[in-house]
Amino acid sequence: MNKLSLFALAAATLLLAGCPKKPTTLPESAANSGTAVPASTAPAPTTGAVASGQDSSTLLPAQPLADPQAELLARSVIYFDLDSDAVRSDFTALVAAHGKRLATSTVRVRLEGHTDERGSDSYNNALGLRRAEGVEQALKLAGAQDVQVDTVSFGEQKPAAGGEGEGEEAWARNRRVEIVYLP
Repeated sequence: MNKLSLFALAAATLLLAGCPKKPTTLPESAANSGTAVPASTAPAPTTGAVASGQDSSTLLPAQPLADPQAELLARSVIYFDLDSDAVRSDFTALVAAHGKRLATSTVRVRLEGHTDERGSDSYNNALGLRRAEGVEQALKLAGAQDVQVDTVSFGEQKPAAGGEGEGEEAWARNRRVEIVYLP
């Protein structure tokens, strides 16, 4: 080999050795699946301390802080207690998150009220509407405008679970308001 070829080979080797590795990214499905990822394919740690005696290149990254707003907005069903149209306290943050989203956009939603199968059709339709209107009021308190929210009651017509006589677990899943974003 001549000196020029050796020089070019040495320069290329130094150039490649000096370049940082491109971080490996996980496919979205693997990142959210909760399955273990080998350290060799995981991105370098960005947070957390290295325990003494451990090589930081073999540690998996600390879980990123989840965006609580995004987690709440990913959910769109509010459940209710038997014969109640009051938004339960465990759903107030969810409704507030959707209300804040509506307050900062021109998006529209339809609130679909549902009940379990117990009670007459007229009672269940009225209860489903009261539930939808209760969620509407909570959305408005969080900033949604009147023109952004429509309400409708399906009563017991569109059960989410079970059928006639399925029991409390199915009934509880049917007592709900669904937030449906409109195009």
